[in-house]
Amino acid sequence: MSTEYSSNHGAAQGIDGDLSTQAHSSSGGETDPWLQVDLGSAQSVGYVQIHNKDGTCGTRLGHHEIYLKETDGGAETLCASAGTGGDTSCSSATVPGPGPFMYRCTGTARYVKIKLPGPTRMINIPEVLVYEAP
Repeated sequence: MSTEYSSNHGAAQGIDGDLSTQAHSSSGGETDPWLQVDLGSAQSVGYVQIHNKDGTCGTRLGHHEIYLKETDGGAETLCASAGTGGDTSCSSATVPGPGPFMYRCTGTARYVKIKLPGPTRMINIPEVLVYEAP
């Protein structure tokens, strides 16, 4: 993860199967924050699912991109781009909603990276799930 809000909100909380926890980046916001999931070895990826924060702060997800990578530090292949806006505010707006949002992302990858492009952005994601290609 690009930064962590605290040790209780690290990248591991975004892949722990518990929607009451979350991966949360720096509270001040940053440019292009990201969350990367390590699949342990190269896998055949078919879909990526993102659960957004329900209720307040759900607008933080905004515009987001999903990349597949075969090696850490290697080339990133964009496989999905969705949403609009996004910042560090914590409004009660329901857009884009809690999801889950399912994206078709096909390819072989060891790493799946969620990136929030733009300045003053903040990762606030309860869960990311990666599914094998059928």
